[in-house]
Amino acid sequence: MLAIAELTIKKMRQVAFFLLFLFAILIGYCVADMDTIATQITGESILSHLINEKSVNQPVLTSTFCAFFVSLLFACFSGAAEIPREISSGQIQLLLTKPLSRTAYMFGKYLGILVICLVFFTATEITVFLTQYFSMGETYSFSLIFRQFQLILAYLPFVAIIVALSCFVGDIAAIIITVVYILFSMLFNMIPIIIAMLPRGVAGEVENYIYVLYYFFPNFIFYFIDYRVWGLVSVSLLIYSLSIAGLFLLIASYRLNHMDFSKKD
Repeated sequence: MLAIAELTIKKMRQVAFFLLFLFAILIGYCVADMDTIATQITGESILSHLINEKSVNQPVLTSTFCAFFVSLLFACFSGAAEIPREISSGQIQLLLTKPLSRTAYMFGKYLGILVICLVFFTATEITVFLTQYFSMGETYSFSLIFRQFQLILAYLPFVAIIVALSCFVGDIAAIIITVVYILFSMLFNMIPIIIAMLPRGVAGEVENYIYVLYYFFPNFIFYFIDYRVWGLVSVSLLIYSLSIAGLFLLIASYRLNHMDFSKKD
């Protein structure tokens, strides 16, 4: 499993990944000047105000918000095509001749893509930190830095979704469907607001059915809410992230274990 993860991570040596890495650093430099730290913490910037209307703890900063979605975009294009490409090329059959189960192969891909996401995110964030320090003379407190990196929890279900979808469709289709799926999940999580506008009796019946689907359309807004970095919410988000990731990895494992790799589409 670790060998598969290492094989996936080594693909970062390719020129395309190097260019994306430089682009991530450039993005970090550009978004660092969007707002000063003080402005973002008080929630006076537009994006911070939308995410944290009454910020009393350590919010997700505007620059981190941008860095997160840029790295998610990179993950879509780099990770969604991983498994379909190896299936269509027949490389997966060669890998599975080793003492390696299909489930271990899938977990290896998951870990590899997860590490790539974290590399892009960390590179962007470090660039933001350094830019803020050298150009504005501002420094981040430890608790504020830790809050930004708590956003890493959102990658756990997101990468699992990428892996699961890539086990069902081809590489290009996996990229498109992943992007559409994430956008639909964001729209789907607006349903509680719509439900609240319905009559009380009707709203109760709708909630009973609609909440069953939430684990298939994870609510990424949870990761951006304002909360204390040490506490019950952090633990709850960790459990929430692991449970969603586990669900989609089980789906991916089931799909891979029932595929016939000897037949090419």
